[in-house]
Amino acid sequence: MVWHLPVSAKAFSILIVAVSPFVMHFLLLNPEPGIAVYSLILMQAGLALWLIGTRLQGPYRPAALIGLAGFALAIWFLHRRSGLILASAVPHALVYLGLLAIFGASLLRGREPVVTYLARRIHGSITPSTIRYTRQVTVAWCVFFFLQISGSAILILFAPVAWWSMFVNILNAPLLVLMFAVERLIRPLLLVDAPHESVAEMRDMIVHMKGANPFTRRAGLS
Repeated sequence: MVWHLPVSAKAFSILIVAVSPFVMHFLLLNPEPGIAVYSLILMQAGLALWLIGTRLQGPYRPAALIGLAGFALAIWFLHRRSGLILASAVPHALVYLGLLAIFGASLLRGREPVVTYLARRIHGSITPSTIRYTRQVTVAWCVFFFLQISGSAILILFAPVAWWSMFVNILNAPLLVLMFAVERLIRPLLLVDAPHESVAEMRDMIVHMKGANPFTRRAGLS
C-alpha cells in the first residue's frame, strides 16, 4: 500500500523518526531535562496515534489507539526520567519482539521463510541454492533480533543508563545498516550468480513485508 500523504507530512514524519533517538539520548544524559521530555513524548505519541489511525484497519484499530493513549498517559504521570526510559525501551522491545515472532514463525515446517518470500517476490523464480541461502539469512535475522532484545535487557539491568541509551537510541540504526551490509558482502561468497537488489527493489521489500507475515498467509502464497 502506498502512502497518499503530502510530501511535507512525509518529510515531517521521517524527520521525527530520525531525530527522536538522538534527542532522547541527549535528554537521558541530562539529569534535569525538564519540559522537553514531555514535549518529545507527546510528539512521539501523536505520530504513533496518527499512524495507527491512518494505517491500521479492522477491529484492532480502536484497541491499539486506546492502548497507546493509555501508555502515553502513564508515561506522562511517571517521573520524567522513568517515562523517558519507557518511551525508548517499550517501542524498541515491541518492534524486535514482533520481528522475531514473524521471522521465527516463518521457519516452522510448512511455512516459507521471510527472506525466501521476499527474494521470490522481487526476483521471481529462485534456485534451490538461493532457497537454502535465504532460509539461513532468515535464521541470521532471528539471531540479530534476539541479540537486540537481549542486549537492551542486559544493559538496562546491569549497566549505566547512558550505555543502554547509546545501544537502543544511537546504535540501533547503524547496527541494522551493518547487518544489511554484511549480508550483501557475503552473499556472492556463498551463492553462485547471487541476485542483487536495486534501491527501488529494496524499497519494495517494505511493501512486500506485509505479505511475508506468516501469521496472515500460507506458505507459497503471495
